[in-house]
Amino acid sequence: MFLKAANISLAILLAGLVCSGSAVAGSTLKPALSLSEVYDSNPGLLPSSTGGNGTFKSSVQPSLNFSSTGKSYSLTGTYVMTSLFHHNDSSLDYEIHNADLGATFMATRKTSFTVADSYTLNKGVQTTSTGGVGVHTGRSPIEYNTVSVGAFTQYNSFLGFNANLSESNTWYSDPALIDTVTDSATLSVDYNISKKTDITSSYTFQTSPSTLPTRRPRVSLTTLRSASTKPLRPY
Repeated sequence: MFLKAANISLAILLAGLVCSGSAVAGSTLKPALSLSEVYDSNPGLLPSSTGGNGTFKSSVQPSLNFSSTGKSYSLTGTYVMTSLFHHNDSSLDYEIHNADLGATFMATRKTSFTVADSYTLNKGVQTTSTGGVGVHTGRSPIEYNTVSVGAFTQYNSFLGFNANLSESNTWYSDPALIDTVTDSATLSVDYNISKKTDITSSYTFQTSPSTLPTRRPRVSLTTLRSASTKPLRPY
């Protein structure tokens, strides 16, 4: 597994270096590599009565970020792979893959549309026994994916409207677990009281085959304070 992570890291770095030299104007491709070392006192999620052994674990995280901007559009893409290696027990090693894509299109000066997709494959989700002990028994890969589309229009200098639709799926490799899907729709209105104060009113409707529909109205007030503003003195 370590060799696989090293090969993928090298491939991402080389691809980024090669493509960055031929990138067109307005486009960027940035490779990155993150390394870390941490100590985990209970990597197997064992009960305290069993006296589980701690271990150091290494993290190798290569990533690749792409962005492109034109007169009426912007595109973004990100891929991140996280590989975790446990020094004393290789059976606990696992990977997490994340990929995100996004696009924004300006239909007019005041109206834009967005499309986004976010995918995660987590091979390190720990499962436990159901016999009352709750000890770690293995790992079960889980996939998550969320697709969303949105539209925004600025009615005037004070008022803006936003609509968003999304579908989120969770897929389990364990046949004992049930896949889930959640659909949601959100409508919101943004009103600028001043240059530093906004009021946002939103309504979200969420539904899933396994649960009752959820409705969430919300009103929020956002105020931006100037860096030169002095904090109030307590009395």
